[in-house]
Amino acid sequence: MKHLIEKLRTNSGDSIAEVLVATLVSALGALLFATMAMSSTKIAQIGIDKVAEYAEQETAMELQESSMATGVSIQLGGQNLTHSAGTVTIYGDSTERLFSYAKD
Repeated sequence: MKHLIEKLRTNSGDSIAEVLVATLVSALGALLFATMAMSSTKIAQIGIDKVAEYAEQETAMELQESSMATGVSIQLGGQNLTHSAGTVTIYGDSTERLFSYAKD
């Protein structure tokens, strides 16, 4: 503590070692900030791409451009239900996570 008080009272400049340590700390801080900014930009771009892909797939499904199956039978509770009034076509996206249907 005594050394610190003497340092504050003197008019002499910093030693070369102190300047090098301060420069090193500043450089590491700048490097960490740049890495953080690059990672943040990359993650944001991945999110934008996923939202665009989802919107494209949902649009294709709603426009009924991606037929997955026709003439489907539905089974509920172990009973096979058939309906002879028409055919139902199921539309979905390429990942098979979004579905829509239409009666033909």
